[in-house]
Amino acid sequence: SPAMNFRRATVKQENGDMLVDTGDFQIVIPPSHAKHFPEAVGKDVLFGIRPEDIHDPQYVPPGIHGATVMTKVDVVEEMGNEKLVYLEDSKREGIVPLVARLDPRSKPVIGQEFQVVYNMDNAHLFDAATERTLRADRD
Repeated sequence: SPAMNFRRATVKQENGDMLVDTGDFQIVIPPSHAKHFPEAVGKDVLFGIRPEDIHDPQYVPPGIHGATVMTKVDVVEEMGNEKLVYLEDSKREGIVPLVARLDPRSKPVIGQEFQVVYNMDNAHLFDAATERTLRADRD
């Protein structure tokens, strides 16, 4: 199974929302989760999301806190019961593509833009300096 995806980011507070800002995209941390780590605001973090927590918008599991990100499809590996899709979410040089485990019915096309939804209920934040998790126990 592919490893967790990581992006360097900064946590910001904006209009009452806590955001993860990678410099390429901003996503809102659900308030029910954000309340567990107010000390993260202003910190440099590593944002972590597992491949199975990145979804095609057409096949998002019900009841999740989703955050939409626009990507570009780099590679598609047909695996039968799933598709491993390598996605570029940054225009900067040297950024490793994300890996997503998508529903086999998904139709990503190499070289084209592809919107994905992150399951923010399962996202992780790590202190960029110490690499220790900032994720606290959740309700």
